[in-house]
Amino acid sequence: MQPQYLKLNELLQNRIFTVPEYQRPYSWESAQRQDLFEDIQKLMNKRDQSHHFMATVVAMNPRKLIPISIHEFNQIDLVDGQQRITSLVILLNEIATKLAASNEAAEKSAGDELKKLLVKQDNNTILLQTNHDSSGLLTNYLRGEPQWNKTPETLAERNLRNAVNESAAISAKWSKANQILDALRVIQNRLAFLYYELDDEGLVYSTFEVLNSRGRPVEWLDKTKSMLMGIIYDRFPKAYAAKFDESHRTWTKLYEIMGVKNISGDEILRFAATLRAEEQPSRTLSAEAAYSRFRELAIEKPNQINTLMGFLVSTAESLKVLYDDSTRSTLTNIAQARLLYLSISASRILKDAEKKLLLDLWEKVTFLVYGLARRDSRTCVGDFVRLAYSIYNDETASVTDWINDLKAIANGFDLTAEVDALLKGRDCYTDWTNELRYFLFRYEQMLAADSKIRSNHLVWSDIWSSNATETIEHICPQTPSPEWVGALGKGRDVWVNNVNRLGNLILLPRGLNSEASNLPYKEKRKLYKKANMLHHDEVIKVANWDRAAIEKRERGLRDFALKTWKI
Repeated sequence: MQPQYLKLNELLQNRIFTVPEYQRPYSWESAQRQDLFEDIQKLMNKRDQSHHFMATVVAMNPRKLIPISIHEFNQIDLVDGQQRITSLVILLNEIATKLAASNEAAEKSAGDELKKLLVKQDNNTILLQTNHDSSGLLTNYLRGEPQWNKTPETLAERNLRNAVNESAAISAKWSKANQILDALRVIQNRLAFLYYELDDEGLVYSTFEVLNSRGRPVEWLDKTKSMLMGIIYDRFPKAYAAKFDESHRTWTKLYEIMGVKNISGDEILRFAATLRAEEQPSRTLSAEAAYSRFRELAIEKPNQINTLMGFLVSTAESLKVLYDDSTRSTLTNIAQARLLYLSISASRILKDAEKKLLLDLWEKVTFLVYGLARRDSRTCVGDFVRLAYSIYNDETASVTDWINDLKAIANGFDLTAEVDALLKGRDCYTDWTNELRYFLFRYEQMLAADSKIRSNHLVWSDIWSSNATETIEHICPQTPSPEWVGALGKGRDVWVNNVNRLGNLILLPRGLNSEASNLPYKEKRKLYKKANMLHHDEVIKVANWDRAAIEKRERGLRDFALKTWKI
C-alpha cells in the first residue's frame, strides 16, 4: 500500500467521489471552515511556493469506471477525509460562480473550466456525491439549481447551507480584493493530501485505524466503527463481505438518527458502553474507555459484533425519543439523568407498564434534584449511574427494588426546605427559564385534570417550539411603564426583588408575550384571555396586580410543588 502525495488539483482529476451512506454525514461547523479559509489566506500571503499539508484521504476504489463523452472517471468511495473534500468542493463552486460572472476574460475562462471539473460534460454527473442528502441539496446546488427555500431537515443539511454561505462570503471578499484567481491557484496547486486508495474494504478500515492511532482528531464513535469492522475482517476472512453489508445498514441508520437530532456520537458510545461495562461503574465511562470496552466485547464474542453495533442504534433511538419529548427534554441537561432514562427505556427486563412507572418516577426525582433543588451535574452522579447499570443488567432485582432506589435519591432532599429556598431566593427567572416552563406546564396539567378540561395543544406547541425566554411573561414587567410605578412598593430594590418571583411569572405564546411587554395590567388581562391557558385564570380574576397578589399566587404554587413532587 503506497500512499500518493497529491495536490488538490491532482486529487480531483479523473475521479468522481461518493461518500457512502454508512459514513458520518457532513458535520463541519463554522470553526473548522474558518480554519480552512485562514490556511488558504496564509498561503496566499506567502511569497514562496510552499505547500500546505491538509489531511490524509483514505478511499476505496471499487474498480468502477464511469464513461462520459470521450472521458472515463474512476468512482471513488471516500472513507476518511470527506469533511475537508466536501468543504473544498463547496468553496470551489462559489469561486467558480464568482469567476463566471466576471467581465474579465481570464477570470471568466477560469470559472468555466472550474465548473467543468465540478459538473461533468453530461451536465448531470457531479464531482462529489455526499451522503444523507435525501433532498438533493448539494447535488442541485452544484448543478446550479440550489433549493435553499425550505428549513433544513437535518443537521447535515444545515451544515451544508452554512458552508455555502460562508464560502460565498470569503469568495466575495477575495473577488473584491482582486485576489480570487490567486485564491484558486493556491487551493488547486498548494493544498496537498496524502492519498491512500485501496480496493479491499477490510484493508480500508485497518488503514483508517492505524492512521488515527497517531493522534489525528477523529471522533471516538468513528474510531469504534473502524475498529469493529477491522475485527470482522480479521476474524471472518471468507465471510466478511456479508457481515460488512449488514454493518453498513446499521451505521447508515445510526448516522441518520444522529443527523436528524444532533445526538452526540461520543454520548451514544459512552452510554452504550457504560451499560455494558464489565463491573458496575460509579460514573459514565469516558469515550476512550468506551472504545476499549467495545473492543473487549468484540474480541471476546466476534459473532456478536453486529449485535453490538445494533445496540448503538437502539441507544441512539432511545435518546432521540427523549430529545423529541418537548416536556422531558427539559431534563436532558444532566448526563446521568439521560443515562438512567436510557437504561429504563432500553431495558431487556422490564415490561412496558413497568417502564412507564419507573420513567414517571425518574421524571419526578430528576426535576426535584436538578430543578427544584437547583443542584448541578456533580450531584448524585454515582446514584444515577449505578441504578442505570442495575436496571439494565441485574436480573435478580425487582421493579420494587428500583422504585425504592429512586425514592432513596429523592429522600436525600428535604422537599419543603428546597421549595422554600427556591421561593426565598425571589428569582425563578434568571438561570431557571427551562425549569420554570416545565414547572408551569405541570401546573397547567394539574389544573386541566382537576377541571376535566383539555389544555390548549396549539398554544403549548408554540411555547415548546420557542426559546424559553421568549415565552415567559412577567406580569409586573421588568421595565415598568408609568402605569406600573408603585405596584410593588417604593424604591428600586423593591422592584428588583419581586419582579422575578414565581408568583409574578406565567407563560404566553411568543407573539402574545412580545405584545404584552410592559402594557398596563388592564391591557395585559385582555391578552391573557386570548391565550386561553388555564393557569392564567387565577391571574385574570385579580383586579389589581401588586405585591400582595404575587405573594398569594406564590403560596398556591408552593402548595402545588409540595403535592406534586412529594415522593
